[in-house]
Amino acid sequence: MEQGYFEQYGLDVEVQIAQNAAAVAPSVLNGQLQFGFAAASPFIGAVSRGLPLYAVANSSSNSVDGSDETGLVAVADSPLERPRDLVGKTVAVNGLSALPHVAAMEAIERDGGDPDTVTFVAMPFPDMIGALRQGRIDAAALAEPFYSRSLDAGYQQLSTLYATAFEPGSTTTLYFTAGPFIETNPEVVENFTNAIELAIADAARDDQLVRDVLVEYGNMDPQAAQTMGLPHYSTELTPHGLEQISDVMAKFDIITEPIEGSEVIYP
Repeated sequence: MEQGYFEQYGLDVEVQIAQNAAAVAPSVLNGQLQFGFAAASPFIGAVSRGLPLYAVANSSSNSVDGSDETGLVAVADSPLERPRDLVGKTVAVNGLSALPHVAAMEAIERDGGDPDTVTFVAMPFPDMIGALRQGRIDAAALAEPFYSRSLDAGYQQLSTLYATAFEPGSTTTLYFTAGPFIETNPEVVENFTNAIELAIADAARDDQLVRDVLVEYGNMDPQAAQTMGLPHYSTELTPHGLEQISDVMAKFDIITEPIEGSEVIYP
């Protein structure tokens, strides 16, 4: 909006904040919202149930260099050292079937553990460090800025999450809309996609631009915004990039069968 990309494409955009990602898809379907933003897992979960939603623009993807804005963390003196040590333990995730939950299960299995033996509990990110300190959980699946804060405070990293669980290039966040809206407003969809891709290209090119936005619009502490790890922004929205995460979700019975990426991406 600040760069004028929406205006350049003739769009007058109003942003609405949703407290729960699961609430975004129904609002897009009923026309209350025209576009939604979500992590890959709730979008994949919605389209796997047959909802007529289509991805129109990528936002972030799993990095190709191993960097990560998410990780599994335990207290500093914990006997836990790696994902497979979480067998029989309790792990906090921001939501059951949310992307960190999906990634944590895959990270545990890839390390030789059985995620079915792990108790996952849903908890807001800001509450996880306190729960670790109080011993109410054994580990937490954290995202930024809480992930880097925990490491700076001396908490122990068991593993990265997305970089460990998903292939490079897997779509982690995206923008989507509903099929009926596409049918009646194809030019709006095209213009929205073009504007978003310009912004994502800026984000990929200029970390400081992202950090400034986090402070101004995310009310984030400037020092935290300056030091936290950022997602890998990318305009590459590919069928394979969605199918990689879909396959993991199907393996753990979060969805009944993998999606066909080409069927849920609006060309």
